[in-house]
Amino acid sequence: FISVFHGIQGDDYTVHKILQRNFQGERVLFQRRKTSTHVLSFRPPLKKNTVSKNVSPILNNLKVGDNIDFTLRINPAVAKRIDPDKERGVIKAVSCHDLNRWLNAKFVKYGFLANYVYDVEGFRESIKNGSVITINSLFVNGTLEVLNPDSVKKALIHGIGRAK
Repeated sequence: FISVFHGIQGDDYTVHKILQRNFQGERVLFQRRKTSTHVLSFRPPLKKNTVSKNVSPILNNLKVGDNIDFTLRINPAVAKRIDPDKERGVIKAVSCHDLNRWLNAKFVKYGFLANYVYDVEGFRESIKNGSVITINSLFVNGTLEVLNPDSVKKALIHGIGRAK
């Protein structure tokens, strides 16, 4: 299902908690827009005044060569563990060249090619486990061409990348 919510307030972690309650704890993928939040889920939300559409027929009928418009928000950073005894390491921004290489490798791994552009959204702050974290995000949009329908479906259902 794809559902559209309006008026959800808070940082990304707060919104995620609100959405998880609306989907009975089910794992969801979501993207925040300026005035709405779009959610991909296995079932419709509990909140009845939300626009929701079952996209299973579309996902189940993907074919090689199909073109799909997409948007994606990414956090272009790499975590490198310097000290093996520490849980976290240094996080550094990814260069444009590395970003394009990473995106293209992920796209092929998940069964599609893509023509895309991206815009730097800048920094967003969230609170995670009582600590303020800063996330630099990019908004990617374009058209993908399906190479492997099963892999594309899996990517749409489970997400791509560490945070998904």
